[in-house]
Amino acid sequence: MSGLLLLSSDIELPKSDIVQIYGKRWDIEVFFKMAKQHLKLVKEIQCRDFDALIAHTTIVFMRHMFVAYNCRQ
Repeated sequence: MSGLLLLSSDIELPKSDIVQIYGKRWDIEVFFKMAKQHLKLVKEIQCRDFDALIAHTTIVFMRHMFVAYNCRQ
């Protein structure tokens, strides 16, 4: 028997809403894992300047959009 166990701090939410929120969060987790492993989000830059980090992150996210677009073609 397989099941899904999700915990929520908001006990007033309906079960369907909790599952939907978890699904959205899971998509974000998968995106960041791919960005770190395949798009070099963490290993490609050595600076600690905030603007440089924002620029690098933007470039990595653009890479993801190009890869996703090419996969859909």
